[in-house]
Amino acid sequence: MSDMLHLCEKDKKGKISIFRNLFKGREDVFAKYWVSRKTGKKGYSPVCKNEWIPQICRKPCEKCGNKEYVPLDDFWIEKHLRGDIIIGIYPIQLDDRVNFLAFDFDKGSWFEDSIILLKFCQSINLPAHLERSKSGNGAHLWIFFSQSISAAKVREFGFRLLEKGGIAGISGDKSGFDRIFPNQDFLHDGGLGNLIALPLQYKARQKGNTLFLDPDNSFKPYINQWNLLINIGRISEIDIDLFIEKISDDTFLNLSVFPSKSPLQSSLRDASQSLQPSTLEKESLKITISNYLSIPIKDTDEVFYQFLRKNLVIHNPIFYDKKAKGFSTWDTPKIIYCINSKGGNYIIPRGFLKNIERYLLQKSIPFQIEDESIKTPNRAFKCRIKIYNYQKEALKEILKNNVGILEAPPGYGKTVIALATLPYRKQRSLIIVHTKELLVQWIQKIGDVMGIEKSDIGIIGGGKEKIGEKITVATYQSLIRKDLKILVDKIGYVIVDECHRVPANTFQKVVKEFKARYLLGLTATPFRKDKLQKLMFLYMGEIIHRIDPDKISSELKGVNSILEIRYTDFYPTFEKVKKYKKIIEALTKDENRNNLIVRDIVGEYSLDKSILVLTGRKGHCLEISQRLGRKSKHSILTGNLSPKVRREVLKDFRDKKIRVLLATGQLIGEGIDLPFLDTLFLVFPTSSKTKLIQ
Repeated sequence: MSDMLHLCEKDKKGKISIFRNLFKGREDVFAKYWVSRKTGKKGYSPVCKNEWIPQICRKPCEKCGNKEYVPLDDFWIEKHLRGDIIIGIYPIQLDDRVNFLAFDFDKGSWFEDSIILLKFCQSINLPAHLERSKSGNGAHLWIFFSQSISAAKVREFGFRLLEKGGIAGISGDKSGFDRIFPNQDFLHDGGLGNLIALPLQYKARQKGNTLFLDPDNSFKPYINQWNLLINIGRISEIDIDLFIEKISDDTFLNLSVFPSKSPLQSSLRDASQSLQPSTLEKESLKITISNYLSIPIKDTDEVFYQFLRKNLVIHNPIFYDKKAKGFSTWDTPKIIYCINSKGGNYIIPRGFLKNIERYLLQKSIPFQIEDESIKTPNRAFKCRIKIYNYQKEALKEILKNNVGILEAPPGYGKTVIALATLPYRKQRSLIIVHTKELLVQWIQKIGDVMGIEKSDIGIIGGGKEKIGEKITVATYQSLIRKDLKILVDKIGYVIVDECHRVPANTFQKVVKEFKARYLLGLTATPFRKDKLQKLMFLYMGEIIHRIDPDKISSELKGVNSILEIRYTDFYPTFEKVKKYKKIIEALTKDENRNNLIVRDIVGEYSLDKSILVLTGRKGHCLEISQRLGRKSKHSILTGNLSPKVRREVLKDFRDKKIRVLLATGQLIGEGIDLPFLDTLFLVFPTSSKTKLIQ
């Protein structure tokens, strides 16, 4: 048996690959077993580069701010298999998903109970494998997945198996079952979760432990352990959903046999293709619309699943960008999953509906839509202003679609168009913004366009919390702190301003809670610097109309803009990627460059123009302000000012009490309406297409 497990150079790499592919948990951290020479105390600790370094190591590891975990790689796995160390892995990954389910039996009647559960799994054709644990007085029953699956769902599945297998009801000192891995539904505050010891550790193998047992040979260890690992069958998330459904109905005998395949050959759903029904061609596929789309898994096939996976499982560009720049990626998921399952149904973002409809029509698959979204009793709205023809075209397209995005450059009346939809939608409406300044701006616009008194407009944000009978404006920051359950059923129309912000986690959490019949996003640009605009389309829908300034008659465009590029003699002396902060610091303090900026500002000021100077640093605002001195009447708008003072500064700028405003882009940026502005200075570098368009 030891010969079969020997790692010779010829096949070492392949065997380690098979091992890591099966026993896959977090790879950015792992634990090592230790025994204290002084006290004899035993345990596992995460392997850290800074362990026991004076003035740096602050045990326990969970509370240490200097921890730098060692990643798990082939080197450490080989040391485990050769018996140099004993490794424990953390099953729950950073996205709260796992690649296996393991039942731990280590007390009382552990052997008998583990066999009971194994035989139950065999009776329903579920591939499960029993390993004698390191101590020899316990066992792990392993079930492997062909894809990573939500830890919460895996735990629900595990407890259902225990219940139906007759294990969950066993109690007392003689009970053999101890726990399930994963042992938590999700990770908390940077925690690691419980670990499980890896099998096939050389020293334990010499005692007949950490080996997989053959139920067809009196539960003696398999003679060829590697052959077992190569041929272990896996199940998919779809299979788990079907199991839960069938377990609930006690219809185990209808389950098909799971084929055993190499982990490297297994496809995502090959283990359950025979479970798919043959009635898809006869019956319409039901799609239910709420705050998400719900589609019964049992009524779909493998091809449809691969279509969903291709579009809804996204490689996270932020992860790869951080990795390329040498930044830590420990808190950044490599993959973003926009497909889930619940109660035997696929759960899919609502904005993906049109893609599904096109796919089903192309494949000639009949489908029916059941709309369970919220439509409120009709509200009466009146639009008091005349809109241009190009705005009427946008309005017409919006009203054809329940869900979608309007794209228009700044200054072309997105707000007016959105408000013009209200008399047609006739729904109790919610407008979501991301700043208090925009909240105030929308309230003013609602009064101007719709004739609704400010006292009749609901406000959630800025310390206020009132739901309007017809319309409410809210900041997403206030909504995220609110119990949305008391609001979602009262809203039939949601308008999201600057909807390219939806991919941000907090914004996304707010938007996807609402079940409103109508959902409209507004943006000047669908592009995001982090390249996650696909998430915006998934949650907000497709662009249903785009206003192109080049196609609008000249009398509606107003004054043509003139772009003037000023070249300076500043040149960074630092390495561009790794020393970015130093480059910016040098740029904002460069004397020649700042003097050039000030001369240009003074030149425009002498022509009696309203001037906005945008930078990315508060310190740069102060630097320019000091150089301007009394040459112009100006103010500074930065994040350290209170909301009240910021509003007063903006009011003075609009009323032309001041004609030069120095501001950081984060405060002025997206959505602020300054139609009187004559000259804009962009004095800070940006790679964001969104900021440039805004």
